[in-house]
Amino acid sequence: MNDFPDIPPTYLKEKRNNYKKNRNQTKSKKEKIKAVDRIQRLPTTTTPFF
Repeated sequence: MNDFPDIPPTYLKEKRNNYKKNRNQTKSKKEKIKAVDRIQRLPTTTTPFF
């Protein structure tokens, strides 16, 4: 079942977790940038909601 017997399974698990973490971080960064864009596009008379 394991294609790489020389690599411990915990290593692969850590790698997968790190990948998930990084993906979540980049997603939240993109969402933050979108939110900033939206606030900047609003007319200046409206107050930004935080």
